[in-house]
Formats: sequence, structure tokens, C-alpha cells
Amino acid sequence: MKTLHRFYNMKAGLIDLGKLSAEVIPLDYDILSERIGGAAVNMALFDRYGQGDPIVLGVGPLTGSFAPASCLMVATFRSPKSGRITHVPLMFRTGPDMKFAGFDYLVIIGSAEEPRVLFFTEGRADFLPAGHMAGLNISENMRAMKREWRHVRSVVLTGPAADKGLSCASVSIGTGGSLDKAGLASLMAAKNLKGFIFHGIDGIPFGEKNLALGDEMMKGLAAGSKANRGFLSVLEKCGAGDSAAGSLRNYRMKHMACYHCPSPCMSHVTVSMPGTSRGKEAPE
Repeated sequence: MKTLHRFYNMKAGLIDLGKLSAEVIPLDYDILSERIGGAAVNMALFDRYGQGDPIVLGVGPLTGSFAPASCLMVATFRSPKSGRITHVPLMFRTGPDMKFAGFDYLVIIGSAEEPRVLFFTEGRADFLPAGHMAGLNISENMRAMKREWRHVRSVVLTGPAADKGLSCASVSIGTGGSLDKAGLASLMAAKNLKGFIFHGIDGIPFGEKNLALGDEMMKGLAAGSKANRGFLSVLEKCGAGDSAAGSLRNYRMKHMACYHCPSPCMSHVTVSMPGTSRGKEAPE
């Protein structure tokens, strides 16, 4: 019953960028009882607020728990590239930090008059001015945000491509990129929204045995992934690992895993643009 109680008490926020207002909205029993969470609930909220051309962010009942790889957040929106409603997964720590900041679902409607960053923590939303971030690359934006606001846990950002109005622009989770291929960054730019910051400080309730069960599952998964080398391991399974490793040998590479996941299946490669030298700041 505790699990059901938690599930049916999920919290959703409605953010109106035009009015710079935020409010808690009810999640109907029928919406949650007929859908597990994530994209399915996102779609129901999208239909409810469709006139506002919304961006809906949602997590599932296991997000932020001790379940392995319980990291996922889903963004639902109408793609400026295809015109179709699209679901984009956002990973790393975004989902858990959104939930730890006090929200299971967020519906963003309207457009701001000036560039803004949405900051979420302790169940509230703040509208931070972001005009000075226009034109900066992702790395420059991250440094500026950490200097100004400090409390930066998980960040979803747009970059120069979105500022220029390119429909193919993708969001970046911190400096790690993302799986956005549908133009979420372009839609955010059209709303004068530079990014989201999730500063999650609260945890979620869990059962007495959940931590032990989670550790046991993690150890089992880690036993089969100790030799993983980020995305190179994925390429190796496709027969292209050696050639990829050779071409990337001279670049700085960092292998990363998502929240509570033992397998670092993603690789972040830093390259220098023509005209820059080692040691100089360059786009990532």
C-alpha cells in the first residue's frame, strides 16, 4: 500500500513562461491508474494543455530509486523538425534530480519575453534571467551558471545552434550532449527558454529491503561489465571497436554511466576546433 500511496501522490507543476507563474496541478486518479508513468502520463498532460504548445517533462515510479539505471526523464513535445509529437529520453541524473527537487511531472507552456532559465528545487520553480547566456557555447554557459547560481546539480541547456533558430538544434545535459534528435532545443529557444536546472535535495521513500536488493542487482550487472570502455564497447560488439579506438586515441575521452548504473556505455570526447590550440578553451 505504501508503493501505491506514493504512486498516486505524484506531483506535477504547471509553468507559464508568459506569466512567469508556477502552480501545482492535480494528477487525476484515472491518469495514473491506467498508465505506468513517463511518456504515457506525459502524453495525457500534453493533450490536456495542448493549446499552449507545451513541453512536458516526466519520470516514472522507479526513477531515483535503488533500481539499477533508474535515471530516465522523458521530454514530450511537438517536434519543430517533423511537426509530430515526440518523446525524447534525457539521462544521466536528470530524472532523479527532478524528482528529488520535488516534481514528477512538469508542463511548460507559453513563451517568455526575455531569455530565462528555470530553476527547480524544494518543490518550487524560479525564473532566472538568462539574456547574458545568448551565443555562448555549452561549456561557457555551464561555467557561467556555476559562477552565478552555484547550486547546479543537473542541467539541460540549449546552445548557439538554438540561438540561431536551427530546427535541428539539440539540448545538452551539462556538457555531455543528449539523445535529442527532434529539436527540443529549438522549441525551447522559441519559448525564450535557455535551460532547466534541477537541484534535487530531497530523497524518496523506500522499503527496508530495497537498498540490499538494489546492491545485489548492481553487483550482478557490474560483474558482466567490468571491461566496458564506454561507447567503444558498444562498437566492439558491432565489429567496429578497433578502428574507432584508433581514430579516437589522440582525443581526451571520458566514459560515463547514468545514475545508479554500473555500465558506462557513453563516451564524452573533447575535440579542438580549427584555429585553437591545446590548453585553450574550445567547444566540446
